[in-house]
Amino acid sequence: MTIAHGTMADKSDLLKKRLGAMNAEKERDKAKVDAALEQLNRLCKTAPKKPKGSPEAMDTKLEELEASRTRSSLPLAEEKALLRQMQVVRKEKRSLDEYDRHEQKIQQQKAELEKLRGIYRQKLEAISELDTMLAKFQLAQRLDCSPNDLQSRSVLCPKQKLGQVIGRSGANVRLIEEMTGVQIDVDKEENRIHLSGSEAALERAVQEVEAIAHSVDKTVPVSKATMNYLTASKRLGMLDKFRAKHRVRINFVEGVSAVTLSGIPERIATAEEDLDTMQVQSLSMILTSREASMIVGKGGSTVNALTDKHGVAIVINKDKIGDSATVIVDGLSLAAEAALAEIETMVAANKDVEEFVDIHPMHRQMLLSGSAEGIATLQAAINKDMTLHKDAVRLTFRKDYEGKGSKLLIRTKQIHAARAKELAEQLIDELNSDCITLHAPLAALPQIVGRGGQMVKKLRSLGAGGEIEIEKETGCIHILANNAEEREKIKVGVEAIIDKNHVREIPIEKFLIGRVLGGPGKDLRAEMTRIGVSYRMNPADTHIVLRGAKDQVDQCAVLILDFLGSNHLEEFEIPPEDEKILFQGENGLTRRVEKEHHVAAIYRKSERRLYIRGKEDNVKSAAQHIKQVLVGGDGFAVVRMSLPDGTVGTLVGKGGKNVKAIEAEHEGVTIQISDASISPPILTMRGPEEKVEEARSKILASLATTKVVDSVPISSEQKETLENAPSVIRDIATDANSQMTLMESSVRIRGVSSDVRYAKGLLMETLTGSYKSYIDFEAGQYSVISSAVTKDPSHFERIRKSTETDLALDEEAKAICILGKRSNVKKAKALLFDFLEFVLSSSMERVKVEKPFMKTMADAEGLADIAAASGASISLDRDLSFVIIQSSDSGKVETAFKLVSARIVEHGRLVDVHKLDQSEAWLLPNIIGKGGSTIRSLETNSGCSVEVSKEELTIVIRGKDEVKVAAVKVKLFEVIDNLKRECLFIDIPDQAQLAFIGKSGEHINFLRDEHNVTIDVMKKPNGRLQVQGSESNILAAKTAIDVWRKEWEGQNIGESVAVEGTDIPAIIGSKGSVINGIQKDFGVKVDIDRDAGMLTIRGGKTSEERNGAAERINDIVRQHHDDVEARKAAAASKAEKERREKAAAGSGASDTNKKGNSLESGVDNSRKSRSNEFSSVPVGMTVTASTKSAAKKKERGTIEGRNLFALLVASSTGVPSNVHTDEHWDSSTVSSAAVSTNGQDASLEGRTHYKCISGFSVRL
Repeated sequence: MTIAHGTMADKSDLLKKRLGAMNAEKERDKAKVDAALEQLNRLCKTAPKKPKGSPEAMDTKLEELEASRTRSSLPLAEEKALLRQMQVVRKEKRSLDEYDRHEQKIQQQKAELEKLRGIYRQKLEAISELDTMLAKFQLAQRLDCSPNDLQSRSVLCPKQKLGQVIGRSGANVRLIEEMTGVQIDVDKEENRIHLSGSEAALERAVQEVEAIAHSVDKTVPVSKATMNYLTASKRLGMLDKFRAKHRVRINFVEGVSAVTLSGIPERIATAEEDLDTMQVQSLSMILTSREASMIVGKGGSTVNALTDKHGVAIVINKDKIGDSATVIVDGLSLAAEAALAEIETMVAANKDVEEFVDIHPMHRQMLLSGSAEGIATLQAAINKDMTLHKDAVRLTFRKDYEGKGSKLLIRTKQIHAARAKELAEQLIDELNSDCITLHAPLAALPQIVGRGGQMVKKLRSLGAGGEIEIEKETGCIHILANNAEEREKIKVGVEAIIDKNHVREIPIEKFLIGRVLGGPGKDLRAEMTRIGVSYRMNPADTHIVLRGAKDQVDQCAVLILDFLGSNHLEEFEIPPEDEKILFQGENGLTRRVEKEHHVAAIYRKSERRLYIRGKEDNVKSAAQHIKQVLVGGDGFAVVRMSLPDGTVGTLVGKGGKNVKAIEAEHEGVTIQISDASISPPILTMRGPEEKVEEARSKILASLATTKVVDSVPISSEQKETLENAPSVIRDIATDANSQMTLMESSVRIRGVSSDVRYAKGLLMETLTGSYKSYIDFEAGQYSVISSAVTKDPSHFERIRKSTETDLALDEEAKAICILGKRSNVKKAKALLFDFLEFVLSSSMERVKVEKPFMKTMADAEGLADIAAASGASISLDRDLSFVIIQSSDSGKVETAFKLVSARIVEHGRLVDVHKLDQSEAWLLPNIIGKGGSTIRSLETNSGCSVEVSKEELTIVIRGKDEVKVAAVKVKLFEVIDNLKRECLFIDIPDQAQLAFIGKSGEHINFLRDEHNVTIDVMKKPNGRLQVQGSESNILAAKTAIDVWRKEWEGQNIGESVAVEGTDIPAIIGSKGSVINGIQKDFGVKVDIDRDAGMLTIRGGKTSEERNGAAERINDIVRQHHDDVEARKAAAASKAEKERREKAAAGSGASDTNKKGNSLESGVDNSRKSRSNEFSSVPVGMTVTASTKSAAKKKERGTIEGRNLFALLVASSTGVPSNVHTDEHWDSSTVSSAAVSTNGQDASLEGRTHYKCISGFSVRL
């Protein structure tokens, strides 16, 4: 591209014009490209779908169809079918032609688009060439030289300095360009800086670049005010001025008040001196947002003027939360002070204030009418009175006010505010004196307003200038008019409407609304209409609203109340299992209730509710009848029982024979079993209380011995596991006292229901690792537990977290389900039973059974006999080895407890348990004998069984005859005595072991051969020898070993310390920590002879080390004795204190526990004391020392405990008669429905406790 001759400026202008023309052409070409592209897109979107087939194939198809049609005469239907086919082919052919034409248009448009894009690309290349040429001319013009004089130079810069040369966002490059006039380009990849310009400019620019490249950095501390002054205001440009002045780079150090100066040392020194002498001050003040806006000014004009005038940086920070702002002035000391003083003067001179005056809404409306003429007149009057200009006091209404009435806002300067408010209040008082106020019932307000406000408009028109304001919340009506006469006219009209709209509301139950507004209430509604009273339901459907004249409304109210009295309704929720009793012909509950009580009974199956309707007295008597049938009362009992799956058939018997027999045996008792849709099945008994209880006991006994069958589905992998370990099923069946059979895809279990469920839990633990167990309850007990857990789930959450188990309430089974590892489930059960005993108190009891006795106690028939005899529920908890007794009747629990305890004593005579010490564990294999020969010899001809547990180190003898059990026990002891005579244990020092064994066992083998015995060195305890053989041989071997030990001890002298056997555990410490520490500290070895009570200290480099170890041991022994004595003294003090408290309480409780004296070895008669787990007084009760100090009473127990007690106790029955005279029942805290059961529960250790009607007990 060539440029005509002329001046440099003319050439630059010519290039700019040509570049502008090219850019305009480029935009036009781009618009053409966009339009062509948009047209192409439209063509593509509207393209028709291409039909299948070619034109030739379609022509051929048409010829074939035409030939078929004309070849011979065809039936009319076939000919029409051919014609339709021909029509379809022709249509497809037309579509194909249309598709070809559209495709041709698309191709043409694509070619046009490509042509336009080519032109557009040529324009871009030409513009790029012009840009380059223009930049060259502009650079030459800036340097005042010819374009031909321009040169280029490249400077290699160290990579680490390249960023400093560029500067923040290119600041340094721009500075060098401005200073020298050169053009700079940076190549970061090659680490080169390319410069273009005249020779002189290049020299100067290169010097600047090299100065940066070879610059040094120095950090200089500065004040925060100085930093703000340099950086806060771009308008001042102080930072740029400082950089230009000293030709250094300045960067701020993050987090500290310091700057980094970069440049050659001479420049840095000058800049540092300038910073040191700079006296910058930072001043601030707090303003309101409005004041801050005034300081800023329109478009920042005011703050900019202040900045320019004083040469300071001004920053205004608005508070994001409050209505305030902070003005910060940074600058040289005198300038900053002058700027802040001027700001303070401006704020003081322009401070506006606001005042409020209450005004009635009608007056507001009047003042705002006619384009706010009234408020303008009021404002002018105030300004005139105060001799101010017309806008000095401004009046308006507050828009954001949400209270009643209105607020008149007065805006003016502070000096005028008080007088302006006084004048405004005087003018408003004059307006208020012309207002009339009436009070109307809220229900009459809609009539006064009228539909669409028509009535209130009519009322306003009664008086000239009339205004009516209605307060919907209070019913106040305010009337305003031009004069008193006009206001009176409106008042008369309003009062006439109020008199005709008297309202009365009559309460109504929701279920009666349908009867009033439906068919039954047709005559009632007609009569009210005739009287002239309107009626409707209120929005909440709780009242019938009558409207009309007062006498007429009262007349209709009497009619409605009579109608409602004849339609009283009661409803009952019917359990699914009780649906049968409703409909049994003439004997059905609904039919009997209707006949006997003259009411209507309706049952809605979808809701499971029975509705009784009629006169109130009749309905109440019918309700009492129904409640007695459903829940019992007045000597009539209703008992419900959940039946285990698989027991219904056995219980009912063939054709119901068993049930009929029970009903016949217990006169007046009816038994009903729910149908198959209810799971688990529910058995319901009704009849006289005594007979029902007898029948219940018999059924419980039957259920306890009824065999059921259940199956556990298993996978093929689980089946393979069980097949490979057949002992698993055998062991579970033995443990659970049930029969188990491995099937193809399941495991079949047969036994009594509790045994089957236990076996299922063990099997699932084996297969899945998770063990599931249950705690069952009676229905009443479950209701109490469910309510307590629902309202306060913290107990369950605590147990879940501490045991890592899942706890859930099983509504159907009426049980708590626990799932997790079996060890964790046991822990959870123990915690749950503590919680249950606290909640259920005397309605639940546990009897501990030693594990060896569990097998005999698991006899279902025996437990069933106890359940039948006591009337309580009896179950066996194998996890914790407990017999669980449950009943809402504490007397039955007491009876069952005695029977269970007696049974344990009885079985204790037929079971003997011999427990070995850990040191005697070696006896067990010898007692069993080879292949169990010794055990079989003991069992032969005795009829007893002998069970050996290696894990628990026990030998259990069971039999049916006490004499035979004793005989087997004698034989067992003979076997043990013989084994002990043929075995001897000898202790030798640990350090002597290697010498005793000898090289390659030479010495120990010599002793074995010499005395014909076996000698083994035991691992635990270390240093003990086990010698076995004939009695004479082991004695001879012992003599030889003792001789050898004395010889060895003579050669290895040690220090001996005599101790008592009870001191040895303290010397050893937890896991040997104490004795190991002594051995490590003194470098000795301590041998312990427990039998002789002697410690021998050997080793150590000197005798002082052995003596030091001995002294340390003596110190430990003395400290141990002191601790024992202290514990004994504390226990004696505690026992004495408890004795005195019991004596002071005067409870009179017998020291004899209700469980009797210590039972035989099978009964664990000790109950864990839980007095430290719960409050020592009833939860929620206030205890005081005397009536004189009642004001100082303090609540005891936790908040959760008090809430739980308040939840479980029910109706008030007065203060218990046996509350101690120094205790006061705080009835404001908890209901007093507690009944004394002092002395009935030995688990409460003879202390007074209270039992509420829900079965909950609290100890005192």
